[in-house]
Amino acid sequence: MDDLITRSRVGALTYLSPTGALVDEAAQAGLLGALTASMASNQFLLVLDLSRVTVINGRSIEILLDAAAKLAALGGRLETVNPTELVRDI
Repeated sequence: MDDLITRSRVGALTYLSPTGALVDEAAQAGLLGALTASMASNQFLLVLDLSRVTVINGRSIEILLDAAAKLAALGGRLETVNPTELVRDI
């Protein structure tokens, strides 16, 4: 999944843009890896663009909430943007 998560930087913000369904272990490992790598690189202001995510499940939401808590403790934040209607409903 790492190759399905695009990473870019604009100023202090790091944008992560996953693609596809975030419901299987490989996709979740890729998401966790991208978030962890960003934090390890001292990138604490993360924007997760969900426009290309087709579906998400509870485990992926748990990963996002855990990452948001870690970032907040480090003085950063995780913001989600552009969720599809289905992802927003979940």
